[in-house]
Amino acid sequence: MSLPVPMRRAAVGSCPASKRSTLSLDDHAVGVGRARAQVSDVGRQDDPNARVGLHVDFWTVDDPDEARRLLAMGADGIMTEQLRRVATRGAIVAAMVRLTRRRFTVGAVAMASGACGGARAGEPWSEEPPPSRVDPGFMPAPPAPPSPDPRLAFAPVARDAAPPRSIWSWTTAEQATEIRRDEVLFTRESSPTLGRGHLFDVLDARAADGDPAAARLAGVELAKGRFGWSNPWATVRGATPGETYGLELLHIEMRPDTWFARVRTSHEAIAFVDSAGNAVDRGAALDSFERVGGILFEHDVEYTGACATTGSGGGGLIYREIYVGNEARLATFSHRTAAILARLEGDIAELSAFRDWLRYGGGDGWSAYSWSCIAAQLWRSAPSTSRERYLASLAFATDPYAPYAASVDAIVTELKKASFFTPDDPFTHAP
Repeated sequence: MSLPVPMRRAAVGSCPASKRSTLSLDDHAVGVGRARAQVSDVGRQDDPNARVGLHVDFWTVDDPDEARRLLAMGADGIMTEQLRRVATRGAIVAAMVRLTRRRFTVGAVAMASGACGGARAGEPWSEEPPPSRVDPGFMPAPPAPPSPDPRLAFAPVARDAAPPRSIWSWTTAEQATEIRRDEVLFTRESSPTLGRGHLFDVLDARAADGDPAAARLAGVELAKGRFGWSNPWATVRGATPGETYGLELLHIEMRPDTWFARVRTSHEAIAFVDSAGNAVDRGAALDSFERVGGILFEHDVEYTGACATTGSGGGGLIYREIYVGNEARLATFSHRTAAILARLEGDIAELSAFRDWLRYGGGDGWSAYSWSCIAAQLWRSAPSTSRERYLASLAFATDPYAPYAASVDAIVTELKKASFFTPDDPFTHAP
C-alpha cells in the first residue's frame, strides 16, 4: 500500500493483496482491511506519527469496545462497516467529545468496502457483532448522555431592559488598524457595501413627516457611528447568509450617564431612556441632546400574528441592533485585549455546549418557519429554557442564527477565527 506525499494523515490497517483496490486519494486518511492495532503509543509525544504532525485513523473497526479503546489511546479517526453499532450503540461520539474535547472521525468505510469485502451500497446493515478482540472492561462506561436542558445562561435582552453599557462591534482588519492609529472610533457615515442602514431610512421618513426627534437623530450630530450588540456572538455572521462585518472585535464601554433613543418600526413614537432604563422626557432629551449616545433599534414591523409550527404565523426579517454615534459618551473602546479574548473564549465554550446538547440531546426544536417568530415574542417576555434564552439573546432572528446544531456550530467556527490572537499588543482608548 503506497501513501501520497506529502501525507497529512497516517493509517493503520491491512487487507489481503488479492482484494486490494487502487484508490484515488489526496490529503485524507487511507487504509483498508481489518485493523489489528498493535500500537500502544498512538497520539503520545513519542509516537513518530505525532512528531511529524500526522493524524492516525484505524479501520475497519466494527466492535464498539475496540473503537473506544483506540480513541482512548489517541486515535484521530475510526472507520467502520457498522456505523450504527459503533457510533450509536457504542456512544463513541458523545463519550469521546466529553472525555477528550478534541475532534475525531467516526465514518463508514465506503471507498474501501468493495476492496475488502464488507457491506456494499444497498446491502442491509448486519446487526450481529463481530467477535470481540479486546477485554470489554478495558474502557470505562461512557458518561451519561446530556441532560434534557443544560440550563445555559446566555445573555437575554428584553425589549424594555436598560441599555447595555458594554457594546460589542465587529469590524475589518483595515478599519481596526485605522482606529488604533487615529484613536477615533467613529470615522464613517455609511458602510461601502451595506449603506447607512435601514434605521436611517426609518428616521429619514419620520423626519420628512415632521418628527423633530427623528430629524435630530438622523442629523449631523450622530451621523458617524457604529452598529453593535450586547454580546459578540449574536452578530458575528452578519444579518443574512453571506453577510459579514469582519472578524476584528471592538469592545465599547458607555459612560454611565448616557441616554439612548428607542426606535421601533411598528411604533411611530420615539422614546428616550437613561442608563437605568427610566424614561426621559422627549423635550428634555432634545434640549440636552449631547447626552444621547445612540439608538436602540428594533425592526419588528413585519412580524404579525401568533407563532405556530404549522406555518400560520410569523414571517419577515426580524432584528434589533444598537447604534452608537456620540464619541463624547464613550468611556473607552478597545481592541485585542485580554478581556476581549476571555469573552470570546467564554462564548465559544457556552455555545459549544449548546450545540452539543442540540446535536445529542436537545433535538432540533421548532420548525424552520416558526423559530424567528418565537424569538420576537421572547424579546418581550421572560425566557426559561436554554433554547429560549439563546433566542432571547439574539440580535438577528435570521437563518445564520437558527437554533439548530449546524447553525450554532457555524457561529462557534467564526468565533474561533476571531479569537486567534494573543493579547500581547492590546489597545484601549478613553476619548
